[in-house]
Amino acid sequence: EISIVADDCCFRDLETDWSDLWQRACDSRFHQRHDWCQSAWFNCLRHQGYKLHIVCARQQGKLVAVLPLIKRNGLFRRSEYGFLTCLEHPKDVLVDRTVANSGKLQSLLSQMLATCAGRIKISPVRSGSLLHQFADSAKIVATPALNAHVAVLQDADLESFIRQTSKSAIAMERRSFRLLMREGPVSI
Repeated sequence: EISIVADDCCFRDLETDWSDLWQRACDSRFHQRHDWCQSAWFNCLRHQGYKLHIVCARQQGKLVAVLPLIKRNGLFRRSEYGFLTCLEHPKDVLVDRTVANSGKLQSLLSQMLATCAGRIKISPVRSGSLLHQFADSAKIVATPALNAHVAVLQDADLESFIRQTSKSAIAMERRSFRLLMREGPVSI
C-alpha cells in the first residue's frame, strides 16, 4: 500500500513507525532519521515554499519504505522534487532490509516514484544507492526523471582536486552537465 504524507500533522504522526523502520532498514544513515527530517522541514524547508511529498509503503500495515521528498511547483514547469534534508548528504530511500533483499524492491520503488509528476533531484548520490541502482537497471527514460551528478575523486580531497583542475576544464564540465540536464530526463 502506497500513500503520500503531505501535511505537518501526519508527518509528526509517522515518528514511531519511521523510527522503527530506521532500526531495521538496509544501510540506514543518520540523515534518514525522522528527527533529522523533521528538523529540516520545520526549521528550514517549510518556509521556502516547498510542500511535503513523503511517499510511504506499507506491507500488511507495517511501514517498509519511506521516500522523504519535498516538492516545489513551477508556474509553467513540471514539479521539481528534492529530498527532505537540510544539508547535502547523499540521498536514498529508506527500505526495510528484508524488502531490499527481496525480488519486490524494483516493483516497490517503481510504485513509489510513480507518485511524482516531475523531475526528482538525487544529488549527491553515494555508491550503492538503491535509487541510483534502480534508475540504472530500469533504464528510466520517462517521468519521473532522476538526476544524479556523481563525481569520483580518486586519492584526493576536494581542495587538491580543484587545484589540479584548470578553470577551463571546470567550466567545460559545468557546460557538459547543463547539456545533459537539457537533453533528457535521465542525467547521470
